[in-house]
Amino acid sequence: MALALALTGCSSWTDGQSVAAPTRTPLPTGSGITVAELGPVPEPAVFTPDEEDAARLAAVETSWENLLLVYPDATRPDATFVEYITGTAYMQRYDCLVAEGVELTLSPDERSWERTSASGPTQAEDLADFVCATRYPSHPQPPATEEQLGYLYDYLVQIQVPCLGSFGIATEPPPTRDEFITEYPDQGWFASPLGDTSHIEGVTEATLFESCPSSPPGL
Repeated sequence: MALALALTGCSSWTDGQSVAAPTRTPLPTGSGITVAELGPVPEPAVFTPDEEDAARLAAVETSWENLLLVYPDATRPDATFVEYITGTAYMQRYDCLVAEGVELTLSPDERSWERTSASGPTQAEDLADFVCATRYPSHPQPPATEEQLGYLYDYLVQIQVPCLGSFGIATEPPPTRDEFITEYPDQGWFASPLGDTSHIEGVTEATLFESCPSSPPGL
């Protein structure tokens, strides 16, 4: 399972009210350790065929429920699973959208597209998205294992935080390892810079992503 993280701050909300983060002890900055010292990346969980099918169907239902929040009176269109997006099936998603009447502009590498219209999507276009994503979904991924999350925590605390510190960038103190694993993805912490970093000479967002990646290779 790929764990995509961002160098942005996190906050916690309850019933629309901001909740103050718990007081934590800042980590010392320094050189940290190397990725090799963390050891091998833990193996991800693997769905059985039945589990994969159940996850796919659950994603379809969630997608439809989200559409109803926007279009309460929408009629659910018929859509049957054809195959997962791999290779040519990726373009079949595009062909499906075009066949459903959505005007799209295909990128030169034929790996992405965007709506031709500059205005927001219409109900008909969103319904077409639902139909085509149901027919040609991405493979569902199992949730991260405790071993993966522990490895991610160790990477953030022992490598990314010191890396950011080497640029003079402070980060919010982390939760405990157990808290991070138990509460993920609602743990309310990543190794995000505290405050504005634009005043630091030679530091750009691109520099940070290149020098201090937000997740370890292979995770």
